[in-house]
Amino acid sequence: MYIRSIKLRDWKAYVQAEFVFPPPTKKKNVVLIGAKNGFGKTSLLEGIVMGLFGRDGLAMVARAVMTDGEDERLAQSYDEFLQRALHAHALDQGRSSASVTVELEDDDEAITVQRTWHFSGNGKHRRDEEEVRIWHGPEQDPVRVPRFEDQDDFVRNFIAQKFLPVHLAQFFLFDGEQVQRLARRDMSAQVQMGIESILGVRVVRALQSDLRTFAQQRRNSVPKVGDETLERLRAEVRELEGKLEKAEGELGEIEPKLEPLKNQRDRLVKEFSSIHGGNSANLKELYENKGKFEREKDRIKERLAALVRTDLAIAIAGSELRQQLMRRLSGEAARSRWESGKEQGAEKLTKLLTALDGPEPRVEPPLTMEQEKAVRQKVRLGWESLWYPPPADCADSYRHRYLGIAERAVLEARLKDVDELALGELEDLLANLATAERDIKKQISRIAQLSGVEDRARKLTDELERVSTEHNELDGRVKDLKRHVEGDQGQLAPKRRELARLADGHQKAQPQLARAAMADRTADMLDGVIQESYPQHIERVGKQMTEAYQALAHKKLVKQIAIDASCNVQLLGDEGRDLRTMDASAGEDQIFALSLIAAIARVSARSVPVVMDTPLARLDPDHRKNVLRYFTERPGEQVILLSQPDEVSGRYLEAVKDRVCESYVIDHEEIANGVGINKVRKGYFEEF
Repeated sequence: MYIRSIKLRDWKAYVQAEFVFPPPTKKKNVVLIGAKNGFGKTSLLEGIVMGLFGRDGLAMVARAVMTDGEDERLAQSYDEFLQRALHAHALDQGRSSASVTVELEDDDEAITVQRTWHFSGNGKHRRDEEEVRIWHGPEQDPVRVPRFEDQDDFVRNFIAQKFLPVHLAQFFLFDGEQVQRLARRDMSAQVQMGIESILGVRVVRALQSDLRTFAQQRRNSVPKVGDETLERLRAEVRELEGKLEKAEGELGEIEPKLEPLKNQRDRLVKEFSSIHGGNSANLKELYENKGKFEREKDRIKERLAALVRTDLAIAIAGSELRQQLMRRLSGEAARSRWESGKEQGAEKLTKLLTALDGPEPRVEPPLTMEQEKAVRQKVRLGWESLWYPPPADCADSYRHRYLGIAERAVLEARLKDVDELALGELEDLLANLATAERDIKKQISRIAQLSGVEDRARKLTDELERVSTEHNELDGRVKDLKRHVEGDQGQLAPKRRELARLADGHQKAQPQLARAAMADRTADMLDGVIQESYPQHIERVGKQMTEAYQALAHKKLVKQIAIDASCNVQLLGDEGRDLRTMDASAGEDQIFALSLIAAIARVSARSVPVVMDTPLARLDPDHRKNVLRYFTERPGEQVILLSQPDEVSGRYLEAVKDRVCESYVIDHEEIANGVGINKVRKGYFEEF
């Protein structure tokens, strides 16, 4: 995959700019983009990162990150960064948004990602109005976010699958500052961070945190439920599962028979057509019409069945029965409130009786034991009279204890809605069903008329009728079974959820709920998965880093980069000596960091572009040449170099010019008060 084009609108100093790149080939895969310091190279890289990854990409932006030793934190919020990214004159000229569009192409697909940020009149980022549009495929069809799915999650997953997950992006899209930040880390910390990026450890850690939070929430909520209710639900679930298994088994036997019957019917129609000549077209049309009317009949029956299964059954029960149920639900809700108040009152009664035992004020003369007992009894009876008898609207008992507050509200709303059921739809469906049945009979009669009197024709007609009847019966049975399966599944899913909820609640006496324990076990298991994945990736990263380091470093002292299970690093020279005991230069530290970047990119096995912004500025001449050659010699894989005038020039340009397929220069035009516009033109600082 390669970047086909980049469009920037009101992004930093780019009021309107577009870069278009040809497909990389085995010999021509490098794009050179030159600009002086402050002329927009880094802004272009940031535009690519933020356009593709949005808020998730902020940690990759060097100027948005503050480094304290090996600790890093964001120096700017997402809103602050974007507010500075909007072109300074955009609002004055009536433009209140900025956008970045990145077009990606591969051999078999094309993806366009356009992200637009909107701002208020005073330049504040409107975070809730951020737009992401994606077009995909040869026709650039718009990609729709599935209903009920979070847009940010959908876009994040789409980009990760089709292009690159954000935790790996820093090893493909980076600048010199990012390389220096990486080089300042301890070597072991660098390697560990790289391997965790390959494994997606940050994502897994977030999942573990969610699992443990879920487990804690489950432990904090233990509802009450009786054995009788649980057993009843289990029996209902077993019954539905048995019906489903039987229906699905019958479907598995019937469905394979439909296609051969259809083929046989088509063959008979063709043979019949050859006998009847001119009547064949009419006969085929009659059978097609008959099939169309039969399908219409099936559709009407399906709608009738759905109506009968849902609202109609409740409507037929009658308004009085529905009103009784609603009064019952209301009474049980009132009883629940009364019991809750009574339980709270019991606690206060205990406090009151305890207060009677206090030393002050003293009662003179002191009460005898019998008098004190009588007083307590009087207080208790008086207190309990506050709660008896229960309110008149209380139910005498619970019949629907399994319903919570939310479920009771949904049920009451459903009962009210049934009163508004449009019975006219039922009448229309029955009338349409009668019409479809009449049309089917007409087609059958006309088919019989066209069948003729010839023996062969009669035999074919009989055989065709038999095959068609058998096919239609099986097809109808399949549809019936699927309706039953769909209906049973619709009942089974909520019953399973309710059974699981009640079963978990039934474990309240245990130290942990069953589901909480499972969530904790899963979170613990993920630790093991991560640890088990480390060794194989450590070995591969070590091998790739050795190859990269030997290609990049002008000193050939390091023979092997050895990494142990704890990500401790040794730079082994001759006779296995660890060269880390010797002081390394800043350039050598950067070579190590670049070797890690190259190794992670190779091990991840992602065929995506590499975009490098001034990664050579702090390297000595020999290292510069090696880095250029190593990173650009990726046949067929796009490499975009963002260079200063004195960086990729002269002999360094000579080293890569044969691989250059496109080049641009970014010029900067000052407007006023430090505000300017970046303009893009083809070419480079030097001709080649």
